Amino acid sequence: MTQFRKLICLTALFPFLAGCQSGPVLKDANIEHETKFGGVYIKITNDDFFAKGFKAGDSLNLNFSTGDTFEDIPFYTGYYCETGGKLVVAYPGYPYIEFTENNGNDLYVERNLTEETTVSVSVNQAGKYKSFETTFSKVYTDNRLDYDSDEIFGNFREIKVGNIPEGLLYRGASPCDNEHGRAVYVCPLLQKYKIENVLDLSDSPEEIETYYQTKMYPYWNELKDQDKVFTYGLGSNYRKDAYKSGIGQMMEDFLGNDGSFYLHCVEGKDRTGFAALLFESLGNASIEEIRNDYWITYENYFHVTKDNDREFYDAIIGLRFNDFLKYLSSLVDGYIFSLDTITNEILKSGVKTYLLECGLETNDIEGIEEKLDKSSLQ
Repeated sequence: MTQFRKLICLTALFPFLAGCQSGPVLKDANIEHETKFGGVYIKITNDDFFAKGFKAGDSLNLNFSTGDTFEDIPFYTGYYCETGGKLVVAYPGYPYIEFTENNGNDLYVERNLTEETTVSVSVNQAGKYKSFETTFSKVYTDNRLDYDSDEIFGNFREIKVGNIPEGLLYRGASPCDNEHGRAVYVCPLLQKYKIENVLDLSDSPEEIETYYQTKMYPYWNELKDQDKVFTYGLGSNYRKDAYKSGIGQMMEDFLGNDGSFYLHCVEGKDRTGFAALLFESLGNASIEEIRNDYWITYENYFHVTKDNDREFYDAIIGLRFNDFLKYLSSLVDGYIFSLDTITNEILKSGVKTYLLECGLETNDIEGIEEKLDKSSLQ
């Protein structure tokens, strides 16, 4: 048989052979809308999904009963893909496996799915994205004894960059949502550092009522009683109008109240990191200062530095922080800057344009800049 004929035969057989490949399959699973960030919960727990044989780093196919089909979707234990990229994620603490777009559209709404819709999941290619999973998937513990201080455990720190006045702005993990066991340590830190206002990026007013009723966080409860806990219920997509509306309200609350401020989401990583960047840039911090402050979060959680794990550093900065820079700089006259041409001035101009899109007026932004400039206090 000639080589050409052998190739024809193998090509003809390939669909049959591919269809016979063994691998885990999840058939006709129920779904529900994940409304916080916008996605599709596949109603199987992370542990049960792994028990079926699916492995983080696999490429998956999803077939919905509506006829929607998605092929070659990476499966990760975190949001390890670019903005707008689709993925299946087994995020620690989530009740179910999720199918979503990272900082993108709400697939449940976009595809007109309902709770009568089912989905089947199979492996497209085992281990195809394993290298990404391995690079990004460091796991931190929720055991206080694994950290050197309450501050490190709570990812709690003062923002000390640019011209920001001392004692004005702090950031960290939630002082009221104890999902990761940190709130009971962070709440006393609010009192220790004399925090007078809380800017809560992650929770809705309804959610904080459940925390308030537990009476576990006495100092935070006092601030709430004084109407000094401000909530915004943000998802993760800082490009969305709803997100911008929340950021606009946050900046108005910052401008309209006196004293010190604590900025947080659940872990104090990415939603907090993006909001902190806005403050820091308006406070005349350099990109290097802002990047270094962003990275402290990962040092706190994972006990790594830029020098002792450069691969992880480059991966996180490339995926998360650089997306902040590229998006905000793109708002400057609609021009797409390369990373090495984004200056402090370009970033600040992008931040101001973003805040205008968030509903602020120019005089509001000027007032925030003045409040963030320690020289104005002299």
